[in-house]
Amino acid sequence: IVGSAFDFKGAYYANHPIFGYIGEEIIDDQEMIRIPKVYVKTGAAPAGSDQAGNICYWISPESKDGFHLHPAFYDAGDPVDQFWWGAYKATLSDDKLCSLNVSSTPLVSTPMRGTNSFESYADARNTGGVTGFMLISIYQLAIIQRLMLIEMGTTDAQAIVHPGHTSGTEVLNVNHTVERAASWRGINGLWGNATEFCEGFQQKSGTGEIQLWDRLGNKTWVDTGITGNTTTSWRYPVTLLVATGTGFDFSDLFWPVTYDATYSNGTLADAHYGGDTTDTHILRVCGYWNTGADAGLFYNNMFESPSSVFHGSGGRLAKV
Repeated sequence: IVGSAFDFKGAYYANHPIFGYIGEEIIDDQEMIRIPKVYVKTGAAPAGSDQAGNICYWISPESKDGFHLHPAFYDAGDPVDQFWWGAYKATLSDDKLCSLNVSSTPLVSTPMRGTNSFESYADARNTGGVTGFMLISIYQLAIIQRLMLIEMGTTDAQAIVHPGHTSGTEVLNVNHTVERAASWRGINGLWGNATEFCEGFQQKSGTGEIQLWDRLGNKTWVDTGITGNTTTSWRYPVTLLVATGTGFDFSDLFWPVTYDATYSNGTLADAHYGGDTTDTHILRVCGYWNTGADAGLFYNNMFESPSSVFHGSGGRLAKV
């Protein structure tokens, strides 16, 4: 696809049956961005096409031969028409996680799991008939990545959109102008400022085996038999996992399997940091206030455990 209509934020996307239906909705007084359901296909481009020999990422608003509904669009075993992401990084009010246009810094220095955690504060919204609130998940992130990759034509969101708040010394307010600049289709502060805890992916204590949530939205852990990166230093992804097995398919994700120690040798624009085998390690994504060019939509950090507290670790509200 060529021509200005297909450029980032080009006219083509305004009327597209997926991109054109991404937009803000107010749910439980929270500012949320609706992502309509997406059917996907990943594989080698057809012989004779202009992308022959390359791996391609297709999307469709409806079921087609060779496509499947992405796991981001399942809840408790049933398909759903959309999910929502918070328009802003998470803040806290009345012990509930929020997504609001406020002049407040994001919630940080809080563990992902346990009492008084990001998980518990997100779940606290599910009361009085309100359901479905959660932290963002690895499957939801993968859909955002796929859509942005198609629209940007690159994995380097910092170069195409804005560097974000990645060269500072502390967190900024969630509605700061720099946070608004590092945005996509109403999702502000999508990289930088504070990393975001991401559900549905962890490495097991003792082995480093990757566990994923099941693909039908039940939030049950599936053992993949694949060992994640246990090197606790910065690495740059070269190739991506495409392994499949009972209850998992890595082609639904953008998860690296080989790495290089040099930034320029990576094929994704962003960095990856592994987690050792001394504890369960959970996922933080997108970078924070001093990760520089390593930050971005494809940044992954597995260093923290579920109870870790760090002043650069934040979160984002989601809903199914």
